[in-house]
Amino acid sequence: MQTTESVQVAADTATPRWLLPLALLLLAAVVGWLIYTRVIQPAGMMGWDQAGHALRGLVLAQEIEDRDGVGLLYDIYRQVYWPPVHTVALAGAFATFGHSIAVARTVSLVLFLFGTAVLYGCGLRMQRSRGAFIGFVAAVLYLTAPALTPYAGQVMLEIPALIAMYFTVWIFFGLDESRAPWHYSGLGLAIVLTYLTKLNYGVLLLLVVGLELLIEARFRPLALFNRRMLYLTLAIVIPLALWFAYPPKLWRTWEALINQPCLLYTSPS
Repeated sequence: MQTTESVQVAADTATPRWLLPLALLLLAAVVGWLIYTRVIQPAGMMGWDQAGHALRGLVLAQEIEDRDGVGLLYDIYRQVYWPPVHTVALAGAFATFGHSIAVARTVSLVLFLFGTAVLYGCGLRMQRSRGAFIGFVAAVLYLTAPALTPYAGQVMLEIPALIAMYFTVWIFFGLDESRAPWHYSGLGLAIVLTYLTKLNYGVLLLLVVGLELLIEARFRPLALFNRRMLYLTLAIVIPLALWFAYPPKLWRTWEALINQPCLLYTSPS
């Protein structure tokens, strides 16, 4: 007599592997078209917060076009309240497709749609037998979430930060004791990427990953002293040490994390 699990596995095996990804691709195309035509195109002028993000991207884009490498690195490095990953993406889009509000908003839309693939990949890594179905459901809920779709047409940090978090989770699900220790450096770099996309998302992710690793070690901190944790720690500490090499950034970051006004988003000169 077949169990429920065996029946589910048989059903998953009978389903063509390309069917769920194709369905997601079609849904993402429809959702993306609807967001572009009904959210991005008729949205009009940007609010002050979206304009602030776009302005930073325009500054970097102008430096790219002027081939001002020193100025580009300086303006990337001095961002604190609004970290640089999103503005770098905006700068690349402006330099490639022109300076317009639609281009700025489309960056968020492209990242939003990319999140569909990342979530589906998380499902595949989460469970072998039903991973495709789990990823499919997660991606469909993500694409149709009323709280998320408006942000996909705005020049804000929420969508890029979410994608960075999902990417980190995807890496985390792929790690186990059979992996070489250096694979854990990818997890650390993904956490740093999330932090440099949105401060509080990165801090939250760091705390969650740390707690999960502590739970896996059965709350024995000494069990975390191994080569895997060494690679993970170095991948976090080295980039952040470079990022905070200018000491006043530490104080500015603290002010940003306790919700000071956005005028503090750059380091003092």
